Formats: sequence, C-alpha cells, structure tokens
Amino acid sequence: MTATNRYLQLSVFIFIFCFVYCHQTNAQSKYILRGNIIDETNLTLPGATVILSGTKINTASNEKGNFIISDLLPGTYQLVVRMIGYKLYSTTVNITNQNINLSIKIDPSSTELNEIVITPNKEWFNNLEIFKKQFLGETPNSEKCNILNAEVLSLEFDKASGMLK
Repeated sequence: MTATNRYLQLSVFIFIFCFVYCHQTNAQSKYILRGNIIDETNLTLPGATVILSGTKINTASNEKGNFIISDLLPGTYQLVVRMIGYKLYSTTVNITNQNINLSIKIDPSSTELNEIVITPNKEWFNNLEIFKKQFLGETPNSEKCNILNAEVLSLEFDKASGMLK
C-alpha cells in the first residue's frame, strides 16, 4: 500500500468519524407538549392562550380546546394558561425523554363590581315639556311635531341660572 492510498484512507476515516460524531453531539431530541383545556363543567375552551413563561413560545387552543407546542428541548418549563373570564392557570412541566400530554381544567373568575343605583329623574317629564315649548314653540304647526326619541334627551333644569341644560 502506497503512502498516498494510506493518506486517502486516513482522510476518509477522519471525515466520516467527524461527521458522525459532530452530528450525534449536536442533535438533541425535541419533544411535543400537547394539552386539552376545559372548564369546571368539562366544556372545552377554544381560544385560551398557552404560554411557556420565560420563553417566546406561545400558542392558543383550537376550537376543541386542544393545543400543541412542538420542538421543545428537554428541560423544565412554566406553563401558563390565560382566558378572559377564567382564573390564571400555571404549572411546572418537566420534559425529559418523552412527549407530554396534559389535561388542564381552569376555573372561572368572578369580579364583583361596585353597586350602581339608578334613580328616576322626577323632573324629567316637566323638563321635557319646557323643552318642547322652547324648542318647538307653541304654534298650531308645532303641535303637529313629535319628538320620536325623547328618552335619549338628558334634560336638567339649572335653578340658579333658570336655564334648561
């Protein structure tokens, strides 16, 4: 065997070794995180936002409440689910050597608002009559006019100025 052949064989061996070794060391397995989001009555929740906190990875649940996040490297992730009208859901997901399937149940949230009291304006009808007289007039033609949406008028009488606002 000549030196050139030996050099060629050694070069091919080194190339193949480096290619296989480098490919194996750089290739990490990637996994899939799947889940289904439901509420307390087991209804699916489409449109829920699913976030892996601390990353730029997010998605939304589909019309059946399912979501898929693929190409995840092994590690520990904080999964956050948000949806309007529901409490924030958060859990730790540890991906080691297999795909993960989750079933997530989120609870509705209730927000209590301050009390609103609606009282009738007893003077409104009197103010409406004053408005009609001032705006439409008191002629025979004005009697034929009718305000069709009087309920939308905000009529307040300022006693200090004697003016209708």
